[in-house]
Amino acid sequence: MLNLVHFIRHIKHIGAVAPSSPFLAHEMTQPLRKVVKKSDRPLRILELGPGTGPITSQICDLLRPQDTFDIVELDTVLYKQIKSSYVGPNIHVFGMNVLDFNPGHTYDFIVSSIPYDQLPQDISTQIWQKQLDLLKPNAYLTYFKYYKFNFIRGTFERAVNRKHCVEKHFVMRNMPPAFVYVLKF
Repeated sequence: MLNLVHFIRHIKHIGAVAPSSPFLAHEMTQPLRKVVKKSDRPLRILELGPGTGPITSQICDLLRPQDTFDIVELDTVLYKQIKSSYVGPNIHVFGMNVLDFNPGHTYDFIVSSIPYDQLPQDISTQIWQKQLDLLKPNAYLTYFKYYKFNFIRGTFERAVNRKHCVEKHFVMRNMPPAFVYVLKF
């Protein structure tokens, strides 16, 4: 219900009428799951736009003591909910616009639930550029688009997707169904 109320009140920056399903969350975190199994090096993970936290929860299940997890949420109500729900020495929650987020380091993984298609194209492009600036070499970025919005509207996003997309999965068991894109840099 919280998602629906926030969607109606803040349609420009809340992209969902319902939380992401466990199936969508699993697909969004699959590249991280694979790397965690194969690597013992510390990972830096960033989640953008966690909403009520269904993907956040799965990321937290994968966290190891040596990993760092930063979360950025613009909506103040959702930020407070995430901040109180996900606490740990290696978890940091920021209530701010991603364009103002300057952590001073780069990330191995970015998991993004930002509703790019609901934003003006220039803002969407700025967010895409910001995400690219926050990635380490050989890093992953996962994001999704609802089935209805599967077309890639922004030219910058289209160019990045064309060059870096290594996987695309359709998740039927989500409301609404969605495509997950896995990009490797």
